[in-house]
Amino acid sequence: MPPDGTDTQRTREQRYWEDVPENDAAAQVDFPLSLYRLVMMAGAVRDFSSIHHNEEIARWHGAPNVFANNTAVFVMWERALRDYIGLAGTIIQVRGLRMRFFNLVGDCVTVKARVTGKWLEDDAAEKGYLELSIQTESSSGEITVGPGHAIVTLPRRPAGA
Repeated sequence: MPPDGTDTQRTREQRYWEDVPENDAAAQVDFPLSLYRLVMMAGAVRDFSSIHHNEEIARWHGAPNVFANNTAVFVMWERALRDYIGLAGTIIQVRGLRMRFFNLVGDCVTVKARVTGKWLEDDAAEKGYLELSIQTESSSGEITVGPGHAIVTLPRRPAGA
């Protein structure tokens, strides 16, 4: 297991379009929000705003504490989607990343996604499309971001497989 405690095993098994039922729930992905993680995520995108690493300044600006920036939340969503679709899947679109509440330092937020639609462009297509509803929840179960939507593709099983 990597040092951050995450399990990357899920990305090693490829999911195929034919195997996904509508309303299928992706495995939830938990993200413990330590100050170290928030600083690293903000620094990675050069977001040097003190509200993402300084409790006093975050509170001065009206936040309860230091919190994750928008890009950090988007990265969490992408990780959850990638775990679900595997390495041969593609993320086409993510929309609706609407911040409802702060993702605060010290919390463990959870990203949840569910398949809401499934289609093919044509029967001979090598890939199929899924639409998923996705959201982030605090450890108390409150939706902090979303719900949003993602469009992804999955490979199709080869004929005769």
